[in-house]
Amino acid sequence: MRNSQEAIFKQNESAAAQTFTPDQLQGYGFDKEQKMFESHLVPATTEGAAPQRLFLNVIAKGKASLYYYRDAFQKENYYLAKDNGELLALKQQIRFETDPATGRKRKVTDKKFLNVLTVALADCPSMSRQQLLNANLAHKSLIGIVAKYNQCVAPSEVAYAQQNKKSVITVAPAFVYALSNVSISGDSKLAARDFENSTAHYGGGISVNFTLPNLNEKLSVQTDLLYAPHKFYSYQYEENWAGRKTSSEATFDLAYLKLPAQLRYTFPKGKIRPFLNAGPVFSYLIRFKDTNIINSSFSSTSYTEETTALPEDGSKPYSFGLTSGVGLSYMLNGKILSLEARYEVTEGFSGVSDAETKLQSTYIMLSYGF
Repeated sequence: MRNSQEAIFKQNESAAAQTFTPDQLQGYGFDKEQKMFESHLVPATTEGAAPQRLFLNVIAKGKASLYYYRDAFQKENYYLAKDNGELLALKQQIRFETDPATGRKRKVTDKKFLNVLTVALADCPSMSRQQLLNANLAHKSLIGIVAKYNQCVAPSEVAYAQQNKKSVITVAPAFVYALSNVSISGDSKLAARDFENSTAHYGGGISVNFTLPNLNEKLSVQTDLLYAPHKFYSYQYEENWAGRKTSSEATFDLAYLKLPAQLRYTFPKGKIRPFLNAGPVFSYLIRFKDTNIINSSFSSTSYTEETTALPEDGSKPYSFGLTSGVGLSYMLNGKILSLEARYEVTEGFSGVSDAETKLQSTYIMLSYGF
């Protein structure tokens, strides 16, 4: 939406930014991104509203030109113009109708834009009615129709068609510093114990980022495959009325393979670019050892017993949770260096109903993409 209302220009990194409105500038563009914007008077979209001048993304240019912008309600708007003339809105209406025979609702799409295309592109004899009927109100389909028309009526003229940008995939080794804690609830005696926070652990893995240029250039999917070890310890001491002294040391030593899948938003300005992301995380338990060492003494007798903290086979192999993070990325020697602080909450490792666990972890992750 902001691209349609203003253009901010800097001659160089140290120069002051200049802001231009559609009334001040005919158009602007980005060479690297291969995107162009032109100032146009856009017809009113609702009754009683006034036309407004906006910067429109030029997605095809020639004898017929195609323009696009996304409004404040995230609605996609397309316009057609011939010979740089009046903008013709390309619209469709989606409604749901009830089938009288079955009583089921069905989706009906009224492609009103087909009538506009049929009339506007009628001077191209090779443009068949069936080709138009197969068109959809989407970038790729409309660009294909307009590009074919321009080639048909003005084959010698240079025409422009915006190409769909391919997703950029960045693979990065990642180093992780982690702190975590476990809480236990339920009827088990473990629920009454305090487990010390996990000591600092180091892990790592591989991060993969996929950009989503056709959806939003600021959005990407961030996935990781990480090795994450944890260790929790609890000491308990009690002395009963008869003088028996009992101490118990419970330890959980475990490690997960974690697979978070997050949606990332990257702020696009500057050499150092902040980002934030959030999404679900799947954890698979690859190492688990639980011990409970009991030392008991009474008078001149004592014994030591070692058992498992949970019942035998009390751990579960997988868990689910949520994670979110904020960080900074910096382009270093053509590679992306990222530093991120991430917080995560998962179900934990217990498969026992009366000892439900919850893991909370904080990560500092450093990665260097290639």
